[in-house]
Parts: sequence; structure tokens; C-alpha cells
Amino acid sequence: MKIQLRIGYVALLFAVIVALFANCKSTKTATEHIPEQQVEVEKILPLDFDFNTLSRNFTAKVEGLNITLNGQVRIKHDSVIWLTLSKVVEIGRAKLTQDSVFVFLKIQNKYFAGSYADLAKTVGMGFNYQAVQAMLLGNEMEIYNLTNQTPIISGNMARYNLEYAEPGGAIIKQTIVLNTDNKKIVANMVNIQNNVSFQLKYSAFETISDSNLATKIDVSFANRTTKANIGITFGKTLVNQDVTFPYKVPNKAKPLQF
Repeated sequence: MKIQLRIGYVALLFAVIVALFANCKSTKTATEHIPEQQVEVEKILPLDFDFNTLSRNFTAKVEGLNITLNGQVRIKHDSVIWLTLSKVVEIGRAKLTQDSVFVFLKIQNKYFAGSYADLAKTVGMGFNYQAVQAMLLGNEMEIYNLTNQTPIISGNMARYNLEYAEPGGAIIKQTIVLNTDNKKIVANMVNIQNNVSFQLKYSAFETISDSNLATKIDVSFANRTTKANIGITFGKTLVNQDVTFPYKVPNKAKPLQF
């Protein structure tokens, strides 16, 4: 039962934070004493992956469980994110819209249906549809206007150290590391005052539709009660083709309790 519950949380984590995503070979760590260099900021802003619809297969290695899950994520730009996870048979699926989150854990016959605010109370960090979509694509979450920020440059890496306060008063510190060669984000690290941390590291980019998209992503998440580390490798990718987002919960399914 304990393993089933942890697998259920992984499915939820994938659905919400990404959730989708070992070794980040393209990332270089900047030291504390790197001097700031004068650069033209507009030339090192991240390039977003642009699309209408996207479908990607992936495998996910879950640290601590010694298992590999298979899955597929489908996205309609600024509209719907759909995800399914399986291990021989389907474990669960999720559907995210602009204002709602739906998760069905088939292995437990339990479901969650609510708002992002409802889920944030459990996860310990706030997010919305745009943030999840951006993280799945390796795009900037647009919380800041990076054109007004001064990065620290080390070789072909630009590091932005950012900080802001949530409406509730929690201080959020975020570090974005950008590869100046391909203009893609290779690391996105968030730490929240109430002991919540979330890290994404992107590597092994491929060119799709004249744009770069990461094929390997590491996700690390921790709060006071939960830690999760997931390494994701993406396979077949289809862009701007017709996709569906099937989601149905059986009548006998029970609400998921946190």
C-alpha cells in the first residue's frame, strides 16, 4: 500500500507541477565570485518553444522506488494539458485546464477535482496553468520581466537570481540558468520561505519545428513531508497535429484524501 500511495503521489506531482521530468551535462554552475559582465540582455533572453498542439511520449525513472514508468503528455497551447502514466497497465491520468485540475489514480480508484489554489494548500507552493505549461516546455514562467534584470555571466551560461514575495508574505527565491548558445533555460530552481523547494534541470535538446526542446528533464521537489526525484527522457514528439484529451472518472471512484 505504501508503494501504491507513493506512485499515486508521483502521478499527482507529474500532473500538477509539471510535472514532467539524468545528469544535466549542459549546465555549468556559476560560483559566488563570478564578476558581472556587461552584456546585451536582449540577446540572451530565453527562446520559448512555440506550438499549437504537442504530444510527447516519455519514460520516467522514480528515485527510491526503482521503477520506470511510461507516459504521454499532450498539450493544446494555453488551453489543456493531458497526461497519462503506466506500468504495464495504466496507473492514472490527469487533465489541467486554465482554472481546474483533474487527476484520476486508476491504481487506487481515487480522483481529485479542484482548483490550483486547492492543490497548492497540499503541495505548499502556488502555481497556475501557465506555470505548468512553461515548465513542461522549458519556457520562462514570465513572473519577471527579464529584460529589466542583470544576469551574471560565466562562459556560455547566464544566471538570473530573482526574489519576490507572495501575497501571503512568503519570500520566494528563484534562480534561472540560461544557455547563451541555444537561448534555452537549462535550470530553474525555486526555494520558498516555508521549506519548499522545486528544481528543474533540462538537458539533451533536440531541434523540432525550427526550435529547441529538451529531451531530458530532472525534477526535484521537497516540502516538510514529501521528497520526490524524477528523471524523464522524452521520445517521440508530434507537433501541431490533431490530439484528444480523454478523461473519465468511474462512478464508484472515491475522492483523493491528502
